[in-house]
Amino acid sequence: SGVWETNPQFPQLCGWMLQCCEAGQFLTSQFIQVLLLRIAFSFALAPDTPGSNDLPVLLRKCFIWKNGIYWGSRKGVEALVEIRDPPQNKEVVVMLRCESGKEVECACLRSTIIQMVLGAKNLCPKVPTKEFLLHPSQVREYPLKSPVEQDLISIREVSRAVVEGDRGVVCSNIGCMYVDLKELLLVEPYANLKSDILQQLFIGETKEMVSDKFLYEIAELIYYKKDL
Repeated sequence: SGVWETNPQFPQLCGWMLQCCEAGQFLTSQFIQVLLLRIAFSFALAPDTPGSNDLPVLLRKCFIWKNGIYWGSRKGVEALVEIRDPPQNKEVVVMLRCESGKEVECACLRSTIIQMVLGAKNLCPKVPTKEFLLHPSQVREYPLKSPVEQDLISIREVSRAVVEGDRGVVCSNIGCMYVDLKELLLVEPYANLKSDILQQLFIGETKEMVSDKFLYEIAELIYYKKDL
């Protein structure tokens, strides 16, 4: 199919999932249409030369289907977004992979896509959802197999591991498993921050991770070598 074929050029992988957490609830058709259009025009179909008066030349692979989209960039990053479990539409899966040395670019794109998904989620605000990171082994092939519980890694547990300095163990839904945090997050821009700062950034009153926006902004600072 040409979508997400195994490619040793892209050894770094990461995945994220938004999942409906109540029976009888599903993501609406409006959500799906708006999300895929926003992603298509922001990334997959965006011109390589912004501001040009010429017709854009698409210098990347791109596939679009009724419930998903895949594209590659010239920055050594590829991404796939799909609404799964049709016709119920219970899950949004974000899969990314990149060349070695392109982890920061990949982390920035992941965060931007997640923000776009959560922004579109406002179109169905009454649908209860949960967010998970996917074990990297889950996103090596497409189509994605239905994740079992030990492959869905709670954002809350990732936050706890960061704050407590637990570098190698992240708890899954059914028990502890050994997963390196860098393998999940690709970059660790917070590694040298003090514990009290991490506490404020990662754990709020609800004991959930504040948002992935923090990681995105710090990663951008590193990528563009701005002053921290």
